[in-house]
Amino acid sequence: MILALTLSYVWSFAQISANVTVSGSWNANIPSSTIIEAGNNYTGNYASASNQVQISHTVNPFWYWGHTWTVEIRKNDVNWDTSLKLYARRTGNGSGQILCSSSITGGLSYQEITGIDTYFYSGKCNRSSVPIQYELRNLSVLIPAGNQSTTITYTVTVTAN
Repeated sequence: MILALTLSYVWSFAQISANVTVSGSWNANIPSSTIIEAGNNYTGNYASASNQVQISHTVNPFWYWGHTWTVEIRKNDVNWDTSLKLYARRTGNGSGQILCSSSITGGLSYQEITGIDTYFYSGKCNRSSVPIQYELRNLSVLIPAGNQSTTITYTVTVTAN
């Protein structure tokens, strides 16, 4: 089974401009050889690297430090068995903006990615290279062999304070 994720981003803003970059993708190749006895199922969950995807967001003008932002996450299934569950979590803080007491809250525990924009994490000031990890759950021999594909969308909303 091969899992392909396509990443995209959307941003919104209030009288300031935002630059958002999402880098990385995950193609999980889970061989059927992991089942070593007839009648058995796949065991465990399958996780990506802890920094499989990195998200950076900056606000212009660069000196505008009084902004906060929220990141939401959702998926749009292309060819995806509904019994498969995909989760994401933030595994670090990335890098913060100089001269700004920036922080990130939320997103440290795995949360299921659904088709609805859902709060992922939030913070203040510019951030770069925030690492994201994915986990695939409910893999089963009952799911026909083949490619499963979904697109992950991160929506970053910036608020001027």
